[in-house]
Amino acid sequence: MSRELPPGWVEATFGELIHSAQNGFTGRGGVGERSMVVLRLADVEGYAFNLNDTRQLGMSLKDGELYRLNKGDLVCIRVNGSSDIVGRLIFFDSDEECAFCDHFIRIKLKDSEVNGKYISYYFRTRSARRHIESSFVSSAGQKTVSQSNLSLTSIPLPPLPEQHRIVERIEALLAKGARAKAALDALPPLLDRYRQSLLAAAFRGDLTADWRGKDNDHAIENISDIDQVIGKKRSNGDGRGENSSIPKGWVAPEGWNCVPLSSIVECYDRLRVPVSKSEREKLSGDFPYYGANGQVGWINNYIFDGSYILVTEDETFYGRVKPIAYAVEGKFWVNNHAHIIKAKSGINQEWLLYTLMRYDVIPYLTGTTGRAKLTQAALLNLPILLPPRTQQDEIARVLRIALGACDKAEETVKSLSSQHTTLTQSILAKAFRGELVPQDPADEPASVLLARIRAERGEKPKRGRARKEA
Repeated sequence: MSRELPPGWVEATFGELIHSAQNGFTGRGGVGERSMVVLRLADVEGYAFNLNDTRQLGMSLKDGELYRLNKGDLVCIRVNGSSDIVGRLIFFDSDEECAFCDHFIRIKLKDSEVNGKYISYYFRTRSARRHIESSFVSSAGQKTVSQSNLSLTSIPLPPLPEQHRIVERIEALLAKGARAKAALDALPPLLDRYRQSLLAAAFRGDLTADWRGKDNDHAIENISDIDQVIGKKRSNGDGRGENSSIPKGWVAPEGWNCVPLSSIVECYDRLRVPVSKSEREKLSGDFPYYGANGQVGWINNYIFDGSYILVTEDETFYGRVKPIAYAVEGKFWVNNHAHIIKAKSGINQEWLLYTLMRYDVIPYLTGTTGRAKLTQAALLNLPILLPPRTQQDEIARVLRIALGACDKAEETVKSLSSQHTTLTQSILAKAFRGELVPQDPADEPASVLLARIRAERGEKPKRGRARKEA
């Protein structure tokens, strides 16, 4: 590989820097002279090992010494079905006594010659990954990289003091990025809880409490108003009036009625037709085919044409994150895993959708926890707190604004999260072009360091080579 290097840097192959390399322990358990933690692929988390749930295997004392990892060793993932994982280099940064299985290659460097973390970070770059992936050997769905192919990886080598400075700077920047990513990852659950609180407030009537108390022309205009409304409590008694059918614990605002869902919707379940996946493959077309959790395929014909609401009939309801109701429009097909309903005349269908999206149907289910069922009878008998039409319209409008803002925020979070990987690669690219930290003319040039390494390697053969290459 030819590239322009900063002053004092030199191009080296990984093989020139390796002091020794060893494939991992091939034993699969049993009684041995000693028991030792043996790291597996399952213990890898990103670019580190998680030592909280390791397993121990019996082995001989000799094998215990041969396969023991020392702090500062590099561990390469030798074989896996995923191209993204094979060739990944992990810096072993623990004092815990561990061995490693034969899915790995242990690589030892000399701290006095090269910074192991510098090498491990370089192996995360796109240029290093391209070389490694080009040398994979594939068999039975598994991809393998060998010691010899790893050794051919070209590495831009700066002076040793600069390697230390680069590593320190990379780690500082990546730590900031990790904190930002953690903050972003925490936002979607918060947004989801906020959505649920909005829907619950709308269902109880809290969302339009102030609106009802003034006049029907007053509108809630922004999210800050919504937040204030959600936190307020009504003080007008239990609000039940003559609604004797209101479930225990529910409170109906003044002017609202508790009615069964059947009184405000038309149900079209009788028109549903399930089509097996194999049959759909023969009938593939341009019309969406819907099931319990949304669209599950395409088909060449349609049953329904218009605006409807689909409600999950049989799926995982316990611990569910997805809404149980969603809107569909246009020409489409529905199988028998989703109920299909439409609001009757005089009912705002958007308000109805929001009412059903997070409805707690658990008390109305039949069947087992793993595959519970919301029967048509149970669905149509669900009690609904029905506001006057003007309030339905206002609730729908407010939720459309608030939930739309949540959706936009979530899209922004996704976009920023996807940029995290790009940012990491940008940091690494700058680091290995010599742009992350300044060069120091007082540092011993890397060419002198490499010449010394080559001279030492020429004086004595490499020790601890693997008994068998991948």
